Amino acid sequence: MTHNDDSTPEAQPMSMTTEEQMLKTGRYRPRAPRHGVQMVLRYRINGEPDWREGMIENFSRSGVLFRADCLLEPGTPIEMIVTLPAQINGERAARVTCRGSIVRTPPLSSVEDFPFLAAKILNFRIARN
Repeated sequence: MTHNDDSTPEAQPMSMTTEEQMLKTGRYRPRAPRHGVQMVLRYRINGEPDWREGMIENFSRSGVLFRADCLLEPGTPIEMIVTLPAQINGERAARVTCRGSIVRTPPLSSVEDFPFLAAKILNFRIARN
């Protein structure tokens, strides 16, 4: 709370609670827990024959943040393949194949040689080795 010159308290804007957010938008989507890990990711634009290689920074059940070898536009549909070693999932090694789309890219002024891309995972399949 702050005070103006005549010492009358002024109300400060409050951040929106989860309940208020649900009432306003009609839905609540908590952010999935993220797991920071450095792992190789193979990806390609849907329909392209060649796979590219990237490096995962973090992932969750709903998305992945990775460093790519090129910039892709938001909305670009992609396929991804990740091989999870046994120690990551507590079971046998697994190959995860995902379909998704790019949801976020860096601002053009900050594009590096290997930009970070954020992709939403639409569906996935796990194959145990």
